[in-house]
Amino acid sequence: MTVIFILAIIYTVVLRILDRTIFEKVYFGNAGEQILSEIFKTFFLGFVLSVLTVYFWWIAVIAVLIVGAIVALTKAKSPGTRVYYFGIFVVIAVVIGIIGFFAKKDISHNDDNETGIVRIEQMADESSDCQFCGVESSIL
Repeated sequence: MTVIFILAIIYTVVLRILDRTIFEKVYFGNAGEQILSEIFKTFFLGFVLSVLTVYFWWIAVIAVLIVGAIVALTKAKSPGTRVYYFGIFVVIAVVIGIIGFFAKKDISHNDDNETGIVRIEQMADESSDCQFCGVESSIL
């Protein structure tokens, strides 16, 4: 959960920067309320993106590598800067992959533990007689 919250904050900042660079905002009326509304909307979108990133981490890694290749080929003029740009995106992809892998593994581990507890309780309900003493037991 902490990873999702940290990713949500990072996505919120990035989305806010992209929003301010792409669109020119003019506020009419209550500017403070409109700015807070935009911040809450970008945080919600950042939270959704962080959950999707952790859940579909392999798609996020592929997307980051493709964007890195496009940026390296279009923005960089020399081979050294191409390697630099692509290297940054490779590091980001590796971090996303590690976070996603371990978060997904932790989620599946928690699911296995919960179903294991349910199975033990079901087995206890099904066998109500004591095997060792020959007496029926309401505890088992």
